[in-house]
Amino acid sequence: MGLTIENGQIVSGTTNDAKTTTSTASNEIDSDTFLTLLVAEMENQDPLEPTSNTEWVSQYATFTQVEQMSELVSTVTNQSAYDLVGKTVIVVDDSSSTGYATGVVDYVTTEDGELVMSINGSTYTMDELDSVVNNDYLTAVSVSLTFEAIMDALPDAVDVDADDVDAIEAAREAYDSMTDYQKTFVASTYVDKLEALEAAVAALGLSDTTEETTETTETTETTDSTETTETTETTETTETTETTETTDSTEETE
Repeated sequence: MGLTIENGQIVSGTTNDAKTTTSTASNEIDSDTFLTLLVAEMENQDPLEPTSNTEWVSQYATFTQVEQMSELVSTVTNQSAYDLVGKTVIVVDDSSSTGYATGVVDYVTTEDGELVMSINGSTYTMDELDSVVNNDYLTAVSVSLTFEAIMDALPDAVDVDADDVDAIEAAREAYDSMTDYQKTFVASTYVDKLEALEAAVAALGLSDTTEETTETTETTETTDSTETTETTETTETTETTETTETTDSTEETE
């Protein structure tokens, strides 16, 4: 069913089909459609109150500006979508347990007139795009979460025993291996806990440093003992030599 014009104005039809047609036309209107409607309005205007030429031109100029703006927005949107190729993004994914999916955009294409991104073998619309992230940021988040998981598995400082020493040392190595940027993602409570655990280990004398000190002391004592033995043996040798020389001297005198 076509459009209905009453008193020089375009109105929708009375049937549902007409309403649907009008709604679709208004949503997908282009320059040709607008000119067709404009001509129809001019042909069916009220002869007693005709619309001035200035108003016709004004309507067309307004439509042209809106159309150009729409084309510009479409161009910018398309360019922004294509610029995402090779970048890491976070998209809404209802099939994921977290509700989101993260990955690198492999390519951007058009499906059924709509731009879609390919990520990890699946396609997502631009409306499902949540965030675009820097790789350094993504790495920092991953590293900090790993460190926090290690710390969560460790006991409180008051419950530390010898079995926890290796894990505490591993946590320290993990933290020290982070860059300054990555450390900013770690909650201060985890750093405080690590320092408290290290203090508890030191207080109980369980750290490798304490063992190394003990070994050094034992080595020093062994060395001192060896040196004493050697000195004693040297003294005894000297005394034996002196005794031998005295005996020889006595024999010569006789």
